[in-house]
This record gives sequence, C-alpha cells and structure tokens, in this order.
Amino acid sequence: EKPVAVQVVQDEARVRGCRVLGTVADNELDDLQKKAARIGGNVALLTPGRKAKGGYFGVQDYMTADAYLCEPKS
Repeated sequence: EKPVAVQVVQDEARVRGCRVLGTVADNELDDLQKKAARIGGNVALLTPGRKAKGGYFGVQDYMTADAYLCEPKS
C-alpha cells in the first residue's frame, strides 16, 4: 500500500480554489489522512471548531477535517 499523500493544513487560504469533497473524522491523524484519500482528497483542512464524538462509548474526541482536491499550481 502506497503512503498516503494527503497534506493536512490549518490555513483556509491553502484550499482556496480547491474542490471540497466532504468531511472526515478520526482520532488518529494518519487515519484521517487515509479517509480523506479514500474520497479522492489530497488536502485536508482541519476544522478544530467542529469536534465529533466517536469511539465505542462516544467519549473520544475525534478530529474533523474537510477533504479537498487541489490541483497543483502551475
């Protein structure tokens, strides 16, 4: 399995002009990247204002991010 090439950013300016694909959530950063890649994203914008509750008991804080497809800047 090839390494996940999803860049995690916190600056909205980095995804300006990119196509938003959806929201992903996980408690592990690398799993968050894999989920973003699975829906076709190559950049994940962390959205710390939105915390999802997950896990077996709904007590773990999950990181949420919006997955984007960004074309390379020429």
